[in-house]
Amino acid sequence: MNGLLEVDGMNFPESLKWCEEYIDVAASAAGAQRFGKEREKAAKSLISLGWPTKKDELWRYTDLGPYQSKNLSLPVNGAGQIKTELLDKIPFPRMVFINGIYSDIHSDCAAFNGASVFRLGDPASLYNCSAALDKAFQLSNAKESFFLSMNGALFTDILGIVVTDSLERLHIVHLNNSSGAAILPRMLIIVDGGGKLGLSEYYFGEGEGYVFNEVTELFIGEGAQVELSSIVDEGSASFHISQIFVEQQSSANLSLNLLCKGGGSVRQESYISLEGEHCKAQVRGLSVMESSALSDNLVEMKHSKPNSRSSQKFKGVYSGSSAGVFRGTIIVEKEAIGTEAYQSHDSILLTDTASATTLPHLKIWADEVKCSHGATVGQLDDESIFYLRSRGIAEDEARKILLNGFMKDVLDEVECSVVKDNFVACKLEQSLLSGGK
Repeated sequence: MNGLLEVDGMNFPESLKWCEEYIDVAASAAGAQRFGKEREKAAKSLISLGWPTKKDELWRYTDLGPYQSKNLSLPVNGAGQIKTELLDKIPFPRMVFINGIYSDIHSDCAAFNGASVFRLGDPASLYNCSAALDKAFQLSNAKESFFLSMNGALFTDILGIVVTDSLERLHIVHLNNSSGAAILPRMLIIVDGGGKLGLSEYYFGEGEGYVFNEVTELFIGEGAQVELSSIVDEGSASFHISQIFVEQQSSANLSLNLLCKGGGSVRQESYISLEGEHCKAQVRGLSVMESSALSDNLVEMKHSKPNSRSSQKFKGVYSGSSAGVFRGTIIVEKEAIGTEAYQSHDSILLTDTASATTLPHLKIWADEVKCSHGATVGQLDDESIFYLRSRGIAEDEARKILLNGFMKDVLDEVECSVVKDNFVACKLEQSLLSGGK
């Protein structure tokens, strides 16, 4: 094992033996020496924690057994097998990663006036950005989990974005087709005070049995504005987990939109800390799932200072034996008087075998706050369908109208039309509609 990661007594269990090869590759990647201590700490944590099971409360709805039993491998460069039509509707500037590996021929990320984009794996791009890397791991180190440790020990690159003025829109595309691989991207975003960033992320997959495990750290300076929208459409036998850690300073504004339309098991974790006064954070999620797919969303919203507002609004449409899970936590520290924080989870089940679960948590230590949560689970209204059919509208079209109406308030808040259009043109044209009959 590479000397940087030589740890006395380190012995990977059988279910993690594949990590030994991976960790050697990671340790020899460009810039690896800079994060040797962080990798070592994460590797030890990875071994001690072990794979989560359904006995763990946070994983009781997710079966990771199929992935634990696999001998996961290094991802291959699948540029030759990608479907280029997936990229045709995604404009520039964009950065494309195929199985976690940057694809220069599919990307075009020219210089920006008010922002810099760099990669740890491309030393030439680090000019004037090297100091920004000092913030890497600062937010994620506050948590300890198996998949966070896996990424921290085995990542091979960091994508960095530093916004000093404004970056209107950057598109980041992940194309995954390496079956049986562990794909481990990592991103660091810094938006300076008064800055503005629009970011769109796309996750498309075709391979089977792969694990996609991403960690993002986002620093939002005083008065800065960030709109981040993502869409997940992974392979039907894949496991996708994305973990984003956000720190907001005074008067910072975050709009985070998480759209999911496909994957075997999709888990999105958002940890947001409002560290200044008069912050605003809005997290929205919309999942449209079928077959036996799982959409699992975890949000932790922490208010540390007075007079900030947050909202968590999640919706889901489920058919077949698919399932939706929402875990929303609101934390209001003692000093955070004047806080307003809300969360809701609304679901439509199109079949008797689909399910939705809501697990709200409120931890409030301050007085003079307004906090609430709510949840609904139901089916499409038969009377509404009958009314539309009586006006000459076919049943499938009637269902589509009602479902689009249900999703509208979430989609209307997505600023990026490319993300929105890609999502709207998906499931409602497929078997989801008939699955509710």
